[in-house]
Amino acid sequence: KDLLEPEQKERIFVVDTLNVTCGEALLVLKAIDLINEGEEVEEIIKELGKLIPRVRLYGML
Repeated sequence: KDLLEPEQKERIFVVDTLNVTCGEALLVLKAIDLINEGEEVEEIIKELGKLIPRVRLYGML
């Protein structure tokens, strides 16, 4: 955010998903759905906050 102009900063929201790649992709897709439904930014962040603890990535070696 430090590299952006002040008016651009108002449109950037940082959300710590506590996940990597696949988990983040699922949350991004949910955010897109909420945007398309016309939800406000605050509601989208709230909904993502509810989902973050439920998203898990399992891996095996």
